[in-house]
Amino acid sequence: MGKNIVLLFSLLLLLSGNRTAAGAAPAPLNENLGASARPDHVVLTWTDDPKTTQTISWRALAGIQNGSVLYFEAGTASTTITVSAAVKLFSTFNWDTKGSFSLFSAALSGLKPGTRYKYIPVAGDTAGDENSFTTEPADEASFSFLLFGDSQSGNRYGRDYGAWRKTVTAACARHPETSFIMNCGDLVETGQDVLDWNNWFEAAREVLPSVAEMPVQGNHETYNPASGPAKPVYFLEFFKVFQNGPENLKGQVYSFDYGNTHIAVLDSQKDEEAPKSDDFLKKQAEWLEKDLSAAAKHFKLVFFHKTPYFNKGKRGNEDILRTLCPVAEKCGVDIVFNGHDHCLARTFPINGTVYYTCGRSGAKFYTDSAINESDEFFFNPKEQPCYVRIEASKSLLLVKAFSSDGTLLDTYSVTK
Repeated sequence: MGKNIVLLFSLLLLLSGNRTAAGAAPAPLNENLGASARPDHVVLTWTDDPKTTQTISWRALAGIQNGSVLYFEAGTASTTITVSAAVKLFSTFNWDTKGSFSLFSAALSGLKPGTRYKYIPVAGDTAGDENSFTTEPADEASFSFLLFGDSQSGNRYGRDYGAWRKTVTAACARHPETSFIMNCGDLVETGQDVLDWNNWFEAAREVLPSVAEMPVQGNHETYNPASGPAKPVYFLEFFKVFQNGPENLKGQVYSFDYGNTHIAVLDSQKDEEAPKSDDFLKKQAEWLEKDLSAAAKHFKLVFFHKTPYFNKGKRGNEDILRTLCPVAEKCGVDIVFNGHDHCLARTFPINGTVYYTCGRSGAKFYTDSAINESDEFFFNPKEQPCYVRIEASKSLLLVKAFSSDGTLLDTYSVTK
């Protein structure tokens, strides 16, 4: 396409209308569930190689049936490329606010490694904001990413995600070199409640359109307001990730490489999703052993929500400890990262593997969390949320935990 980029983007922005000021409360829900003609809830993920692809998802009114992404290489006079988006109707469950909207997802491919691109999502004739992303470099140079513990509001009825907004925006501003972010489960309070997700996306709207989000599912992602646990249906609709996990767990279990590091994500929610099935964790353990054995990267990291070495109450999670941990240790995993207990805790190496609980990035905290006999480090972030930064270089894996105000809380490193 030979059209002038500036004129094209100016026209699209004129068509798009005005956006709500950042941090403003979302409109009350009606049958549109807060969606409008203008793309919002924009989120970057990966479904393929981070060096050459980028997946972009967003939502708009249910009546809009066509969407696309316009993108071009930043800082050049390159031609704008248009990629059509897949569209799917999202509808709420009967117990939720009744309504629907269109979910769009476009996979950009053939990108140049280590390159910054600008893009605009379009729904029908209405354009969203211009944003940008940067692909993974071709070499295995050092990189860093941010990990956030439970961002849930802590209040099923209040649904205030101000703490999550403050934590994620401050962390990404403090570490602008971040290659991607991960959430270690319990992103929202009630997984099958669309208002929770509206507020979660709204709180992170300054970050998600420009830094890839690779989420881990938690037990709260399975909850519904009517009858307790369910499958994490909304979670799976909203986040497009690698589909390389075991059958019936794709999108909940997956793995990918970035730089010199292999990352595997598991689903620890046996009690919520399959309380009577021994196969739920066993299937994942079998998949994990094959996945880790085939990984040719220098560092290996595993992420799942529930803590095998717990700090809150009597959360034994014995099935996880018995089924998943031996595989991680056998296959040389450097660190297993968990959420769930809303504290920062780091075990001594256990058969070579350290288990790291990554705190809380939302409003919810526990007053009765305590150090475990396996812990080398423990901190209960009752005063303010926290986050973890992981940096991987040629021979060093460096982990630092910070309070949301930037105070350093813990440092741990692996050299090999």
